[in-house]
Amino acid sequence: MKNKNVVLISVSIILAILVVVFGAVMGILKANGVIETNLTVFEIMFMIFTYGFGAIIFVYGLVSKGGYEKAIGLILLDVAIVTTLIFTKVYWVVTLIIAISVVLITVLLVILFSAKKLYVERTNEKEGFKSYSEVLQEKKEEEKLSEEPMPEIKSFKK
Repeated sequence: MKNKNVVLISVSIILAILVVVFGAVMGILKANGVIETNLTVFEIMFMIFTYGFGAIIFVYGLVSKGGYEKAIGLILLDVAIVTTLIFTKVYWVVTLIIAISVVLITVLLVILFSAKKLYVERTNEKEGFKSYSEVLQEKKEEEKLSEEPMPEIKSFKK
C-alpha cells in the first residue's frame, strides 16, 4: 500500500514537471513569434498550467480516493474552462451560462463522490453509547470513591 502511494506521488510530480516544461516551451515559442495566436504569453501559460494541474490533481484524487484532491482538481478545471472562454473573448452571456453550468456540475460531482461519507451516524446508535446524564453519574460515583478524608486542622492557639 505504501509502495503504491510512493509510485502515485512520483508519477504526479513527474507529470507536474512536464506540464511546467510544456507551458514554459509554449510561452517561449509565443514570445519569439513562432506561434501566432491572439492570446498573450501569460494567457497561454495560464491555460496550460490550470488545465494540466487540474487534470493531474483530479486523477490523483480519483486514484487515491481523496475527496479534497478531486474537489481541487475540478475547481482548477472550472477555472481553466472559464478563463479560456474569457481569453478567447466569447460573448459574455455564453461565458456566464457555461461558467454557472460548470460550477453546478462540479458541485454535483463532489457530492456524488462523497455521498458515502455524507451519511450522518448518530451517536446514540453506536455500541456502548452512554448518555450525558449517565456519564455525569459515573463521574460522581468515581469522585465519591476516590475522595480522601479531609486532614485535621491543628490549632496553634494556646
